[in-house]
Amino acid sequence: MKSIRAPSICLFWLLLPIPAVAPAEDAPAAQQIMERAYQVYAGDDMVSRLAFTLRNGVVEKKQQLLMAYKAYGGRKGLHSKIIMFNESPPDKRNISFLAWIHAPEKNRKDDMWLYLPELRTVRKLTHQHKAGGHGQHDKDTGDDFSLSELQRFEMQPRDPGLDRHELQGTENLSGQNAYKISSTPRDPDSSPYARIVHHITTDHWLPVRATYFDASGAVVKRLTLEWQRLDDAWVWKRVTAVNPGNGRETTLEQEVIKLNTGLSDNIFTQRFMKLGVRTLLSRIR
Repeated sequence: MKSIRAPSICLFWLLLPIPAVAPAEDAPAAQQIMERAYQVYAGDDMVSRLAFTLRNGVVEKKQQLLMAYKAYGGRKGLHSKIIMFNESPPDKRNISFLAWIHAPEKNRKDDMWLYLPELRTVRKLTHQHKAGGHGQHDKDTGDDFSLSELQRFEMQPRDPGLDRHELQGTENLSGQNAYKISSTPRDPDSSPYARIVHHITTDHWLPVRATYFDASGAVVKRLTLEWQRLDDAWVWKRVTAVNPGNGRETTLEQEVIKLNTGLSDNIFTQRFMKLGVRTLLSRIR
């Protein structure tokens, strides 16, 4: 039987940070800046709508999904759970994806499932990610969005302890002051890139730009992020990835419907995967 693997669009959960820590009062070192950016508070649970656009020259593909996310903060050995339902295009409506993301210290593969309405069955995905790992490019999945420039590695909050960080000063980006930090992997095999230059805002520790370099020093990708504040949480609003080598561009936009509503654990189950978008919306308080 042919194995079922996670389509590239099922990796949005990787953008969701872990619970926050208090910022330092003094000017921080590069390591401290990266740790705080890694721990930006994004809420305890959330329901949002995701719009995914891939541009390749004049060709443009779009897909829309409804997502529910819940942070576990290590409880039951879990980092988080997420469930997503395709809303468009119409021929993919109600295809759903479920992931139980294990806490990094567990060092075990995440559990992921895919529900295909035409088959009326939930299947365990074999293309899995190990919690705490660095991730890999997923361009062999065969779905419509397998050529997305937003791949697993770029979308995952990378543990700052895996890299050596150097503060290279501050820059003003569209009116925001940001620390400029060059990060080099301690183990070259832990990253598909030789170096990453991060821009982290000086006020709220938000990553707003990442530039990826290969071993020759050439830029292979640029990532930009826009954020929105909802109460005491920071949630990403738009993420754009551009590959200067092939001209491809991928954009992911998020519209938050509800934040911190106390989502039930029953939503993040294989049974709920079969119930569809309307049922999820009806469960929001």
